[in-house]
Amino acid sequence: AIEGRIGDTKRHLLAGHDAQAEAGLGFIDQPRQLLEAIIDAVVAVWYLEDPNRAVQVLDEAMVATGYDTLPDEQRDDLQIGGIYARAGRIDRARELIARHERVEQPESDDDRSAGLWAVYGTISLAEERFEDALREFRDARAAAPLCPLGFLPEIGEGLLGTGQVDSAIVVFESYLETPTLFRSQQDNFNLWAVLLGLAEAYRRADRIDDAVASYDRLLNQWADADPMLNPRIEDIRNRIAGMVEETRQSR
Repeated sequence: AIEGRIGDTKRHLLAGHDAQAEAGLGFIDQPRQLLEAIIDAVVAVWYLEDPNRAVQVLDEAMVATGYDTLPDEQRDDLQIGGIYARAGRIDRARELIARHERVEQPESDDDRSAGLWAVYGTISLAEERFEDALREFRDARAAAPLCPLGFLPEIGEGLLGTGQVDSAIVVFESYLETPTLFRSQQDNFNLWAVLLGLAEAYRRADRIDDAVASYDRLLNQWADADPMLNPRIEDIRNRIAGMVEETRQSR
């Protein structure tokens, strides 16, 4: 995923699901059809910026798998709720949160999991309630103290939303610079978004050379990306060209 090979990533994840199922293990509890839909929806809403496709994929999979009748351990209310929220279906996200809380029954904010806080934060981002989102994602970080990179991309996004550009730069740079043994797990799905967010923050801070460098780093990573990412790659190239031209004209 770091290199933009989304198809390979999907194949590896599904192969892992099949292998653990054949071995009688339960590391991935969701039915295969549901897992595949989650992967496709994540790609649609985050990488391809196609929220309607993400909603369609999830809606169809939830009907096909009889999601509401699945055992608790086979559902993934929080991850699916987060995708719905990012895709603008706040109503569906709230329904899934409500069911999750009926099952888990947190008695106070302190009992809420990092994943639950993250869905609340994603809803707040979607509704452009950026201060709420920052509080919720910071609570998510506090609930997952062993994950030093956890939720930094979302916090950076929230800071940009509030106009706190310098603080957003600090957060995005912290993600890139923090040493951790489990970086690859985070980078697989977050590094590209961090580089985009950091480039935008640099641009707003009038640090054009740094913005171009951040975009270039992503383009280099995506040098052999799947064709589905070509529109994103072209958009990045256009942004670079626009910034370079603006800088040339201002001199």
